[in-house]
Amino acid sequence: MNDIIVYDGQVIEPGNDGKRELRGEGLFISLWLDDGIDPSLQLRWCVPQSYWRKGSKLMGFHNTNGFSPEEEPEDLNKHGNLIIEHTHDADFHTPLIEGWHYFTFLLTRPVAWGMFKTTTRPLRFSQNVKSLKTALGRIDDQMKLQHLKEDAELAPILHKLRLTETRQKLLQAEQQFDAIKNPPMKLSKVQQILQRMRDEGLDTIALDKGRRELIAELKQAQDLNSLSPDDAKTVRKYIKKLRNTDDDDFIV
Repeated sequence: MNDIIVYDGQVIEPGNDGKRELRGEGLFISLWLDDGIDPSLQLRWCVPQSYWRKGSKLMGFHNTNGFSPEEEPEDLNKHGNLIIEHTHDADFHTPLIEGWHYFTFLLTRPVAWGMFKTTTRPLRFSQNVKSLKTALGRIDDQMKLQHLKEDAELAPILHKLRLTETRQKLLQAEQQFDAIKNPPMKLSKVQQILQRMRDEGLDTIALDKGRRELIAELKQAQDLNSLSPDDAKTVRKYIKKLRNTDDDDFIV
């Protein structure tokens, strides 16, 4: 984890918006770190207007070799390279390479009609930028975490789909088992003839089989007692009608 550390060793944790805040003498600095593939640091400082009106100047230094051994050296360049020099509140953005970075901020103000300058106590913090490999690994971890979140969101939906599919398969299996256990009743010969008569009509069956053959099949049936009363009545009705019908009546 890339933590911004104050000079005295206190770690400044980021807020919910990723912002870290540092306070110094007459100086307030907000920091945002982008620790992706192209690491960078964004700064925003705020100084009381009374300081600016008195001619104060903000100076920011950057060093990759460490802080100055002297907290308030006479030569300010010992803090590092001067990267910021402002007389008003503003923002600053700088890219960061792999390794440790040391930043020093202070305010200077002319005194004694400009003959001398006074400086505030420096505000110093360090930043460690991990290697690109670490950054890529962190991005990969973030992607995996995102996938896990998406899987967690889809899990209830997938569970319902699998449950529905299982229920459908179970219903089909029960229907197949029921068909095996309780096969449809096979129609008797008389029942088959009755079914054809209902579907195709008496005249068509008589023409196909012949009136006398049809009467013989109905008369020879041994299972009239197994028919329902309505079917038995229908059979007798058909036999009676066939007996009272001449063959010529079936000629089209």
